[in-house]
Amino acid sequence: MAHVALYRKYRPQTFEDVVGQQHVAQTLQNAIRTGKVAHAYLFCGPRGTGKTTTARLLAKALNCEQGPTPTPCDQCAMCVAIREGRAVDVIEMDAASETGIDDVRETIIENAQYMPQQARYKVYIIDEVHDLSAKAFDALLKTLEEPPAHVVFVLATTEVQRVPVTIRSRCIRFDFRRASLEDIRKRIQVVLQREGLTAAEDAVEAIARVADGSFRDALSLLEQVLAYAEGGHVDYETVRSVLGIVDEEAVGAIVNAAARGDVAQALRAADEMVRRGSSVRTVLEAIAGRVRDLLYARVGALEQSLPSAQLAALKAQAQPFTADMLSQMLDVLVRAQAQLRNVPQQRVLLDLAMVQIASLKRPSEATVSAPSAPPVTGSAVQRELVEEKEVAPPITAPAVMPPKAPDTGDVQAKPVPQAAVSEAGSSELLKLVQGRWEQILARVAERSRGGAEVLREARPVRQEGENTIVLQFHKEFPYAQMQSEKRRQFVEQTISRLLGGRAVTLRSELVPASGKSSNAPTQSEQQDDLDGVEYAREVAQTFDGYIELEGG
Repeated sequence: MAHVALYRKYRPQTFEDVVGQQHVAQTLQNAIRTGKVAHAYLFCGPRGTGKTTTARLLAKALNCEQGPTPTPCDQCAMCVAIREGRAVDVIEMDAASETGIDDVRETIIENAQYMPQQARYKVYIIDEVHDLSAKAFDALLKTLEEPPAHVVFVLATTEVQRVPVTIRSRCIRFDFRRASLEDIRKRIQVVLQREGLTAAEDAVEAIARVADGSFRDALSLLEQVLAYAEGGHVDYETVRSVLGIVDEEAVGAIVNAAARGDVAQALRAADEMVRRGSSVRTVLEAIAGRVRDLLYARVGALEQSLPSAQLAALKAQAQPFTADMLSQMLDVLVRAQAQLRNVPQQRVLLDLAMVQIASLKRPSEATVSAPSAPPVTGSAVQRELVEEKEVAPPITAPAVMPPKAPDTGDVQAKPVPQAAVSEAGSSELLKLVQGRWEQILARVAERSRGGAEVLREARPVRQEGENTIVLQFHKEFPYAQMQSEKRRQFVEQTISRLLGGRAVTLRSELVPASGKSSNAPTQSEQQDDLDGVEYAREVAQTFDGYIELEGG
């Protein structure tokens, strides 16, 4: 006998076997019991939640030799024929492959008028009904509205918004719910028991999480793991290896690093996960899932059905965070995931997200001043990523002030020398550049939007000699971009033309921002700091813009 997939082998055959959709099963049973079966039903919900299975159960209940009955026997010839998919009066149509008006006319409209050959009712089950064409829906409309007494329609869809309202209004709608973790765990345990196999509790939990609310996916994943496992027992390491699940300990290390404000450790842990073969998307999803669980633990919304050890561990790990801090971390991670397809260097987004979540101000830091904070250790890139969070020191020159961002308290202050600030106020060329800085940015933006965004991170702070202007950066990335001779010459020529042909030479210097604001950051400043997606977009635009500069 050919092998039968687990999700087919253990498909529910009675309404009592349906898990997680009791509201649908009970309503259909009551309708059959009272003889108030509708002529058309619309089953909508996520994949793998039992829509097609329930449609077959309805067909079985209507056509059972003991029926119509809310409890089909599953033993008579008609029940067996429906279960095995060979009942001629139960017509299943895949709208994904039969989308046209001719398919609807031949399969449904022309045949619906004839009486059933063997069964009591003709039942039409149309899967993925949203894929029908507009003309096919129009052709189906009249038959669906007033079908013969012996016909029942069941339309199933995962995208109910794509089904015309004229169709929806003629059906009794049922919304199938995404399966809970507990329901999926129980289903996996039942299948393992019937198969004579065993699995560790954490292995079952991992499969249930990856299934993402789908019973079918859960059993397909279980079958994949069983094909690899040896000895009839499934452990967590087997599941992690086969399904490519991110190591929970590594996720915990990142969360703990964020709790301590340890940017370097968060970057190292994320890098290690990628080196082990996990994709950037998988890493971000795993961390977001953990942060979500911690948020639920912090506000007391965790499912009490979770194992007691897991509940205790999540509550303990959530203690260093506030609910607001966890929600901000989750926002950063979700936005980073949304931008993955738009950024060629996905590792940049991952690194930025790690810096963002590890740099959020913790409650214990509210009264700590910048000089007392320990210096950051690690590579220059890690230091630069932390430094971009610091607040730039104020100057007295009339230059445009750079955007503020909340500090991390992780970088030791390096104030700008007062002599340099004083000198800036007495230089004629410097005053001209500072006074027209916004015009310079606008002129550069005409050729390169990304180039202008990089220059917005710079400030002309002093003059050296007759023609040299020093641009001060507080972030390593834009500073590095201005080291290209072609880019520097482009900006010099732009400034020179704007100043009537006066010769200008630019020199860049990198000075980590210092100082802590004595006032709490404003709402706009918090948004600027936490919006990892907008910063990632700025990085992408910067790359694009400077490609234009290279060509210029």
